[in-house]
Amino acid sequence: MPSYCDLVVIENDRREHRWSRNSGQWIETEIFWGPIPTLAFIREFDEVVPDHDWSVEGWAEGGVILDLDRRVLTWFGGEMLDHDVRLRRRFMELAAYPWRGFELRWANERVATLADLVGVPRDKLLREPRYDSFKSPADPDAIDGRTLITVRGEDGVMRWACPDVGWYVVRTGERLLEVARAITRTHPGVLPDMPGEGIHIDLATREIEAWTGHHGEDLAARLARAYPGWSTRSIDDRFEEHLARVARVVTLPPEDIDAAIRRMWDSRSPKPPLSELLTVDAQTDPTKLLDGPPLPFRAEDMPPSVEQDWALLRDAIAAWRAR
Repeated sequence: MPSYCDLVVIENDRREHRWSRNSGQWIETEIFWGPIPTLAFIREFDEVVPDHDWSVEGWAEGGVILDLDRRVLTWFGGEMLDHDVRLRRRFMELAAYPWRGFELRWANERVATLADLVGVPRDKLLREPRYDSFKSPADPDAIDGRTLITVRGEDGVMRWACPDVGWYVVRTGERLLEVARAITRTHPGVLPDMPGEGIHIDLATREIEAWTGHHGEDLAARLARAYPGWSTRSIDDRFEEHLARVARVVTLPPEDIDAAIRRMWDSRSPKPPLSELLTVDAQTDPTKLLDGPPLPFRAEDMPPSVEQDWALLRDAIAAWRAR
C-alpha cells in the first residue's frame, strides 16, 4: 500500500511543494535528525504543482512543512507516533535536541493543518470518512479498548470505561452515547495502556469534550455535527486535559521511559538510519548506549552517516534525561 506524504519547504518566502509516495508511515525516521538532513531528504523528490497536487484525507499518511524563514517544523506521520500520543510527546522532546533553534509542531488535523498554514482551502483536501469502524462492545465496562469514555451522570457520579468500540469513533454520535449511558464502572482504576482517543460526556449539562491521536481532521466541526443539541469541544490530541478532569477515577499506567525509547526506534521503515542503527545486533539494548558499551560492530565498518547518527541519538537521549 502507498503511504503518501506531502513535503513543503518555505525559504525566502518561496514555497516548494514536493511529494513522496511511500514515506508517510516512517517519516519520523527522516525528520528526527534536524533541519539540514530533513531539507536534504525533502529535496530528493521532484516538485509538484503548488496547491493542486496535495494528498487528500484518507490517503495522506504523513506531511511536513519545513519553514526555514520562521524556523518552524510542522508535521504528522509515522505509524506508531500517529497512534500513540504519549509516545509522540516523548519523540518530540527527544527531537528538540537535533532541532535546537527550531519550534516543532504536530499537525493534529493532518492535511487540514498543513493546508491552513499555506493558504489552501481545507475543503479541497477533506473527505468525510466513508468507513464506519464502530461496534457495540460486549462489555461496556471493559478497560482494554482504544476509546476512553468518561461520563458525569445527572446524579453527579463519574463513571468510566475504555471499551473496544472500534478505532477513532469519538465522532460516532448517538451510538457512542448509548454505550456511555450503559457504563457502570465508578471505582478508581488504572488503564492497562495508552488509549488512542477519549471523550468526556456530561449528561446533566449536555456537554462533550473529545480528543483523538489519529485522524483528527476537522474534529471540531465533525463533533458538532455528530452530536446535535450538545455543546461540543475539540481538545485536539491533548489527552492530558481529559485525564486531569477525571484524575480521581482513572489514570494512565506509569511510563517506562526505556521501553518508550525502544518503541520509538522499532520502525518498520526499510531505510536507514534508525531501522539499521538499532537492530544491527538484536541482543543490544539501545537504551544501554547511555552507559557507553562497545558498539555492536566496529566503528570503521560503519558508513560515516550512520556513525554520526548513532552519536546524535545518544547525545539526544542524554540531553533529554538530563532535563
